[in-house]
Amino acid sequence: MAQVEEVLKLIKDIEHKFRHHGMWGNPYIPPPHIQIRDEWQKEVQLAAECLNRVFFIRSLPDCSRLFGPVRESMIQAFLIDYRTPGERVNFARNQVNLLLSDLALVRGLDITGLSRVDE
Repeated sequence: MAQVEEVLKLIKDIEHKFRHHGMWGNPYIPPPHIQIRDEWQKEVQLAAECLNRVFFIRSLPDCSRLFGPVRESMIQAFLIDYRTPGERVNFARNQVNLLLSDLALVRGLDITGLSRVDE
């Protein structure tokens, strides 16, 4: 649970950087969305929320121009390929770390002070 909270904090910091640099806006194309189910464990629900926010950030104009649209297969990977709660949390953590690495390429966005979430 603590790992998911660290991931959420990192996403919040990334969103703050986008807002601070004036890059926050409506996405060009609607991002994919994971439907959060009530029967999931709390940490899996938070991991799905993390991924939804990552998909939204990747769909922002500055990111989608550079990296392209978010693939729908990301949802299938979360729902089908990763079955246990620990695997799903690790998938969400890996996606956030990958997003942080990709954001280093976005012009005009200063991501200094943000660090990866380790296991």
